[in-house]
Amino acid sequence: MPGINVDSGRATSGWRRTVPSLLPILAVLAVAGVVSAPHWSDPVPWVDPDAIWYQARVEAIKGHDQDAAVKRLFAGPIAAELRSYEAGTPVSERQFTNPWLGARRFFDRRWLVPAMAAAIDPLSGIRSLLNVSMFAYMLLGPALYLLLRRRFCAVTSVVAASICILAPPVRDHSFIPMTDSWGLLLETLALLVACLTLERGNRWLLPWVALILALSLTRDNHIIPLVAVIGIAIQQRDRLSTALAASGVVAAIPAPLILGTASVRENLAYVLSGFDREAVDHEGWGFILREYWPHLKDMLHADLTYGLDLGWETYPWYAGLAVAAVGLLLLIKWAPSADPFFRLMRYSILGAVILMAVAGPQDSGLRFELVFLPPIAVALALAGEKIANVLPGDLRAVAMRRPAREQT
Repeated sequence: MPGINVDSGRATSGWRRTVPSLLPILAVLAVAGVVSAPHWSDPVPWVDPDAIWYQARVEAIKGHDQDAAVKRLFAGPIAAELRSYEAGTPVSERQFTNPWLGARRFFDRRWLVPAMAAAIDPLSGIRSLLNVSMFAYMLLGPALYLLLRRRFCAVTSVVAASICILAPPVRDHSFIPMTDSWGLLLETLALLVACLTLERGNRWLLPWVALILALSLTRDNHIIPLVAVIGIAIQQRDRLSTALAASGVVAAIPAPLILGTASVRENLAYVLSGFDREAVDHEGWGFILREYWPHLKDMLHADLTYGLDLGWETYPWYAGLAVAAVGLLLLIKWAPSADPFFRLMRYSILGAVILMAVAGPQDSGLRFELVFLPPIAVALALAGEKIANVLPGDLRAVAMRRPAREQT
């Protein structure tokens, strides 16, 4: 009609639809921002030797000799706290005072995060690795929210994603100069894109391949989405799921093939010997099988008692674990078996178990157990739905409003 700007009306309508859909993401982002705010200016906590190795990789990307950087950094002020831990240890047995350059094999293909840190080094300096790690933490909540929104309402997704990023081990291992937060972020996005591929077709295969390649250059978390899609391909036996699994496997091959990596035996021997450098080349599978169960028992005990040292967070921690346990039972036993989303999440649990098995049992403050976070987020959402069933009618209607799954 004359005098009516149709395009303007459509744009306004589009904004009215877009802004409300962004508000939950902004809410989760705000939670991460508030929690992380002090750590953007606090001193960098060089409390893990792996962080020194990643910083040495940053130096190598900037053009310095990596072995020389390792020696210099471990002897320098950033490793002072680590060296203090072994002050009473005989000099010949000190791992931080005399770093073993052979440990480089465990970091050979982990280039992505150090490369990002090197890129911002002119601006952030020695804080570069920490800032990159915290940036991934900021994005982790929105990524979990988008994953959950494939099957859950906005309220449930915001609450579950917020609980996950507020969990003490997620915070603790994101606010140090390491790669764990990026591993979690990319793992979550890979599962999300795998789900989108199964629902919407092969136009999502390219982002899937890119994410698996990025994960293979970050940590070993790529095993989890790969196991999940391989499980679906075996179960469904259709062309799309087979293409998803095959392309993922192909994307994961170049990094270890070109850059090298430690073998499963080397890694397990190193972990189970208490990080004895001699064991890596001299201990075999007999030693590994003999030591595995005692270390596994110690790890399980440490995991179960982790919350006892959290102060006021102890009760919320164990309450959250109880809710997650109920949700995991719902995910494994009662979630729709034919739904590709829930299939993917179930198989991701198997992938996380396999990754933990080959990584070796160790008390890491739940650092390695964080790979279970995406299926735990789904478990929390499932349990949240059950809780919503007891709410009054109007509130239940809001809490149980599910997303339109098949919109393209």
